[in-house]
Amino acid sequence: MRRDLPSVDSHDMVETALMRLQEVGAKTLPVVHGGQFVGLITTENITEFLMIRSALKMAGVASNPVV
Repeated sequence: MRRDLPSVDSHDMVETALMRLQEVGAKTLPVVHGGQFVGLITTENITEFLMIRSALKMAGVASNPVV
C-alpha cells in the first residue's frame, strides 16, 4: 500500500485526474472535496466517462443539459 499518492479534488477536470494517475503510475487515486475523502477514481472510470461523453457529443446530445 502506498501512502504518498496525491489526491484529486472533486472539482478537477477528468483530464487532470488522468494525467495525475499516469504521472504517479497508480491505478487508483483518492478523491477529496473540502479536504474530506469522498471516493476513488481509476483510469478505467475516466476512460469510460470520456468514451460516453464522446458518444453523446457525436449523437448531438448536450453534455450539460438544462433540467
